[in-house]
Amino acid sequence: MNRSATAHPDTRGFSLVELIVTVVLAGIIFAAMVPLFVNASKASSRDRVRNVAASAAQARIESIRLLSWSQLTDPGINAELQSNTVPGLGTFGPTYTPPGTNSVYYVSSTVTPVPSSGQANYVRVQVFVFAPDGKLFQPA
Repeated sequence: MNRSATAHPDTRGFSLVELIVTVVLAGIIFAAMVPLFVNASKASSRDRVRNVAASAAQARIESIRLLSWSQLTDPGINAELQSNTVPGLGTFGPTYTPPGTNSVYYVSSTVTPVPSSGQANYVRVQVFVFAPDGKLFQPA
């Protein structure tokens, strides 16, 4: 068997130029990705704030839903909701503090009659959640 007739692949490492080009390209790709990570972090922070607002609003809506029809159609219901003096609504006050935080979110709501035709009567319940800085949360 003739060993010199066997082909050996050319094995070599990176040249200095190839190594520099690879490092520069990796740096450019990393630099391009950093803003994406920062935006993703901000987005998840906004999502957490929206979840807090949604929790506050949902708890308030659930409390209002449990009221009787006569309470909902009472002309004084809006004043009672704002001062949280509605009988049966003691489970949720005008503020909401998420568990494990010191942030206080303010919750306000209104109930207004909706003109209807026929036998059915309807009311529209609107719930507003304000951040600790006083800004109104808008639906996402």
